[in-house]
Amino acid sequence: MIVLVFNFVSLYRSFVFDIIISLYICTVIIFIVTNFLTKQYSSFALYWGTMLVCASLLVPRLASSDTAAIISLAVKTAGYIVFSVFFYRSTVYQLETSHSLKTAQLEKINQSVQREVERRVEQIEQERLKLAEMEKTDELSGAYTKKAIKEMIANMIERNPNAEFSVIMFDIDNFKIINNVHGRIIGDKCLRNLVNIAGSTLRSDDKLGRYIADRFIVLLPGANPVKAYLAAERFRKTVEKTTNPHYTISLGIASFPYDASNAKELINASEKALQLSKKKGRNTVSHYSETTG
Repeated sequence: MIVLVFNFVSLYRSFVFDIIISLYICTVIIFIVTNFLTKQYSSFALYWGTMLVCASLLVPRLASSDTAAIISLAVKTAGYIVFSVFFYRSTVYQLETSHSLKTAQLEKINQSVQREVERRVEQIEQERLKLAEMEKTDELSGAYTKKAIKEMIANMIERNPNAEFSVIMFDIDNFKIINNVHGRIIGDKCLRNLVNIAGSTLRSDDKLGRYIADRFIVLLPGANPVKAYLAAERFRKTVEKTTNPHYTISLGIASFPYDASNAKELINASEKALQLSKKKGRNTVSHYSETTG
């Protein structure tokens, strides 16, 4: 051990040490210049720290004054600081950067998963609404079911008891004869054709429901008795032009709140008006007020 210390001390005091350190510094400088030219800056701090520490060993060799000792200490300190920067950037900084990157990637994955979940939920909700709508729709005619149209009328009164609207109940004149003469298939064709005519003649806000067999109800939001009568007459005239086979309809109108105070009374009033149209000879429009006059 004493020999090793002695040899090292002897080497440190020898000019050979100066040559070794100088060559090492030159080599480091070459590395620094090469990395600068090739734009590889990752090891800059390591080379600069090495060069500063080596230089701190040469300073006392060049001058033995106190100033040289202070400069040597300052250069060595700077070298250690640069080393610290290098090791920080190559360890802690890379870990922090990697953590930030992984966190960002995880956040993107979470956002992607969240979007997919929201899309699936929306798709399920649309399917649910579609199924619910199908339950409200009559399979043969495509109109709303009796239950659905009655709920719509009741909901309209419940939402706004002061609202003004009308309902029209209608059916095909002598529909039983059409079925007996032409067959059930033609009868079903007449029902679908009637619904199509209603869809093209009435307003988009009007709701059509199949009440029973060939009898239908139309809900006309915001329609007073006069507007409802004009809409019913226009619809009747359009149906009157049908061919293959030719058929007509009779219609009865009741208006809220003039003719009833609830949905059940309103439907009954429209049915009474429809019966009046039948008594008149069919293919005509009647209002509930005519049955009470």
